[in-house]
Amino acid sequence: MTSSCEEIAEVCNVAKLRYFLLYAHGFRGIGRDPMERKSMTDVKVATRVAECLKTRSPSTHAVNWNPGDMVLFKDGKIVVQQFPVRR
Repeated sequence: MTSSCEEIAEVCNVAKLRYFLLYAHGFRGIGRDPMERKSMTDVKVATRVAECLKTRSPSTHAVNWNPGDMVLFKDGKIVVQQFPVRR
């Protein structure tokens, strides 16, 4: 599904989502930030989605993660455990 940032925020609001995991655009390897070598466009989109959520769906929190990270709940809150990167 391809939606605008505003549409994503509206869906989150209607669904009463607590969290929205920003999609990891691209792939550079497990545990590596997919946006490190991407254009600033991807960073701007992720930032814009987070901004739209703040204004249109303030109860939804944007969560950043990288491929290989574990996303789980602890005590009712979302926790991202980063994949250990070996260099």
